[in-house]
Amino acid sequence: MMSKRAELELLDAISVYFHLATPGLGPDVEIYQNAEWGFRQCDKALKGRVRRSTC
Repeated sequence: MMSKRAELELLDAISVYFHLATPGLGPDVEIYQNAEWGFRQCDKALKGRVRRSTC
């Protein structure tokens, strides 16, 4: 249960941030970019990181 929560709150959010809010893997691979959603996921990842470190 806790590993799934970590995956949803931290790892998925980091992955979305990397692919949407940064140049990622380059324009040949990263066709769709949505920086606004990527930055929202970055905030989610940071909040998840803080929660994980307090447990």
